[in-house]
This record gives sequence, C-alpha cells and structure tokens, in this order.
Amino acid sequence: MFKNYIALLAFVCIISCATDDPISEPVANVFDGDVELLTQQDVEDFGAIGYTEITGNLVISSQLDNPDPITSLVSLSTLEIIGDDLSLNPVFEITSLNKAIMKAKMPKNVQTKCLSELKKLKSMSPMSAEATVVRNYLDWMTELPWHKKSEVDIDLTKALNILDKDH
Repeated sequence: MFKNYIALLAFVCIISCATDDPISEPVANVFDGDVELLTQQDVEDFGAIGYTEITGNLVISSQLDNPDPITSLVSLSTLEIIGDDLSLNPVFEITSLNKAIMKAKMPKNVQTKCLSELKKLKSMSPMSAEATVVRNYLDWMTELPWHKKSEVDIDLTKALNILDKDH
C-alpha cells in the first residue's frame, strides 16, 4: 500500500510539472501596428494598457502649440519590444530655438532665414548630420549680439598708418 501511495504521489508530481502553467508565464500584451503619441495624455493612456510589444513603429512627438506637451515617458515602462522604428522628435529643442530666434532681435531678413532653417530642422531626423549642422547654425545665429552696438573709431588715416607700420 505504501508503494502505491508513493507511486501515485510521484505520478501527480510528474504530471503537474509537465503541464504548462498559464499563471507562471507572463502574458504578452501586443499592439499590432504603428503608434503615434502626441500628448502627455496619449502617453498615459497607452501606458495604462500595459503593452509589452508594438509590432510597428513608435513615434513620440508633440506639436509646438500643444497645450499638453510630453514631459514623461514613465508610463511606457512595460514596453519591451518595438518591432520597427522608435522616433523621438525633439519638440522641446525646436520650441526653445523658436523662442531664441524671436528673442534675438535680429534683422527681419535674418529672422526669416532662421525660421526657414528651423522649419527644415523639424522635418529632419534628429540624429542626422545635417540636423546637427542646422542646429549649430541656429544656436550660433541666436547667440550673436544683434541688438548691441559698440563704439568704433573709424579713422581710415589712423588705420592706414597702423597697417604701414606693421607691414
């Protein structure tokens, strides 16, 4: 009788270990397709579902005039796999560059050119070499002291004498 009891116990253990236990395996919550998150509320709502995988692209960006800009991606912490591309559009940088251009008090034709370059920057990939060049150009243009003037002694005779002494 004791041998039958041990055999039954061993059989139950083998059967219970061999079956797939759905509770112990994590359930993948997959979103099939592309996702574009434009506001903080979009990020929160999508994150609340608890997706672990997206089969398509994930685009995270905001419009410049967005009243609910994206400030945190913590709610997307359950996301483990993105099937295609992840695109983060640096709206905050573009917004600050736009403000800097307007604040720089540059001549209108220069401001128009800078705004045109900013518009091109919005459509570029943030990691491209050209985007880096445009960003540096705009940073440089906004740092110039457009509205400050200094007193310069413009005396051509004096300048000519100085140049004649040195050469």
